[in-house]
Amino acid sequence: MGNDVERLKNLENLLDQISYDEHQKSKNNRYRIMAERAQKRYKRRRIYFVSGIAVAASLIGIILFSLNGGNALTNLELFDKYYELYSFQTEYRGDSLANDPYLEAIQFYHEGDSDEAMPLIIPLCQESPDNPEYQLLRSLIHIELQEYTMAERGLKTVISHGGSYKTTGLWYLGLCAIANEEYQSANEIFMGFTSQDVEMSKKSRQILKYLRSIID
Repeated sequence: MGNDVERLKNLENLLDQISYDEHQKSKNNRYRIMAERAQKRYKRRRIYFVSGIAVAASLIGIILFSLNGGNALTNLELFDKYYELYSFQTEYRGDSLANDPYLEAIQFYHEGDSDEAMPLIIPLCQESPDNPEYQLLRSLIHIELQEYTMAERGLKTVISHGGSYKTTGLWYLGLCAIANEEYQSANEIFMGFTSQDVEMSKKSRQILKYLRSIID
């Protein structure tokens, strides 16, 4: 146990060494948030101590690799390069959160505290399994918790609603496939984006270049 405590302290020291300038960059900031979340889960639930350490160590290794100017992208680096939090078009006030678990879950999601958001969205999805907004939020929370396979299941429900839900769902589904190293599936998904959405189409072409180099 003593060695594990020492390893945790070493991880915390490594996090402190990351400069504040790099911390502001979305890529490294996301890795930092994810690593800190793993540490927080350990402090809350000691039963997850070993897994929390392993995740944090892996993430810090990716951070240091990135800061050292590595060129080759791992699946997680490719995922993170194109992953962004979804911006829910919902206005909420502080006094309205207590009466609306959906809005509260969105706020937790935006703040990077998905451990708190998940218990709020699960009952809503159970009560309204066909609600695409609920299913989308739950899927995105799964992504934040690195539960990519579970996220894929919910995203397929979102996609079935068509329209903008289909576009958004496919985008995140493709990213989940990358995170799960399902490169052929990801390749097929991103090939489906058309030039109608210029920005998304541009990003899709960039992702496809990386995927084809991996697949070939």
